Amino acid sequence: MIFSLLKIRKNTGAVLVGIAVGMACVWAVASWQNLSASDLLNILLGSILFLGGIMLAALFLVVLFTVLRKLLQRLSGPEN
Repeated sequence: MIFSLLKIRKNTGAVLVGIAVGMACVWAVASWQNLSASDLLNILLGSILFLGGIMLAALFLVVLFTVLRKLLQRLSGPEN
């Protein structure tokens, strides 16, 4: 295929094709709904902020559970 001509690994090629297909789908929906570029940018920024918030909440939960686990281990005493 064309990726063998470009000397790109399969995984990298799959990621590039996925991004290209996603961009084509967004462009098709935007042209179908008559969305402006600023509307698309607002949607993109909102999506990025939403995903960032989810990642921060997940990180907070991981830290919280790790601290609670270590605290419970200290309170239960040394185990041999």
